[in-house]
Amino acid sequence: MKESFKGLCNLNEDELKALLENSKTSIVIDTEVLLMLFQMEEKNSSELLDILESEWLSDKLWMPHDVGFSFMCNVNSYIVRERQLINNARKQLENFHDNVINMKSNPYLKDDVLANFKDTFDKIKTSFDSDINALDLELEKNTKKERIDKIFTQDKVGVNYTDAQLSELFRRGGERYGKEMPPGRDNGSTSERERYRDYIIWKEMQGFASYYKRNIVMVRGSKTKDWFNMDDNNRILGPNPSIVSEFAIKTKEISGIAADFYCLDLVSFLKKCHRFRFLQQPSDSLLSQLKDMIVVANSDKNEVSSQNRVFSTNSMSVGNIGEVKK
Repeated sequence: MKESFKGLCNLNEDELKALLENSKTSIVIDTEVLLMLFQMEEKNSSELLDILESEWLSDKLWMPHDVGFSFMCNVNSYIVRERQLINNARKQLENFHDNVINMKSNPYLKDDVLANFKDTFDKIKTSFDSDINALDLELEKNTKKERIDKIFTQDKVGVNYTDAQLSELFRRGGERYGKEMPPGRDNGSTSERERYRDYIIWKEMQGFASYYKRNIVMVRGSKTKDWFNMDDNNRILGPNPSIVSEFAIKTKEISGIAADFYCLDLVSFLKKCHRFRFLQQPSDSLLSQLKDMIVVANSDKNEVSSQNRVFSTNSMSVGNIGEVKK
């Protein structure tokens, strides 16, 4: 019965384990997850990179071209923005510090309380300075970007669409967004490629799955209702049923075989893969920071309405993007 109603029946634990374990399943890490590495504490970002480099996961990774394109276009500006946010917080902290230590404004602070305050201020300031230095070092030496580049070797990255294919994708994406058809939503970007990024990635995953007879599990850095089925409390119940169903239908139309699609937020993915004994146990520090970051990403986004091979988009006709002509 489940085969007849793909998307309407969530996978149980055994079925999800089997899907992840399947040699024909590729795992896609979304751009947001990669950008998170530049917002995290150094020990946590290093741990997450270690997990991405692990043998089991590394062998299954495949990157749609526009995941990489968006990452490469945005990573430096993302680092600069993070640096500015930390610097602004540092300045606000210093202003607050100056007001507090002004005894005329605060004549009733006891010496021991004031000493504790100064000690806490120095620790926070040191932490801010350390974060800023780490971001400056990344801009200079590209340490994390080099590790990401080694994880996603050329054979694990999809090939760029032609200009004509992109124009057709922009047109179709506009139609879908206008009808609020998931996945993807208008993010207000002036760049059409960035505005329709989710739809472009969606079609590339369909094409890759069809051509190479692969299933796809996508790991996302935000929780949004276009990708996930969520209750009123923003608790994820599973992937959005409509996109699971569409993926099966479209891949069967193209290749004759209905491919499976599933998506997980990063925290759930790490926990489940550890429970299934595919990955090492993530530290409490990493999980705690990721939970905070994914909640923020969810809030921001909802405010705005070698087994893997390269999939050459040049083998596709413009009129049938996502469908490979053999």
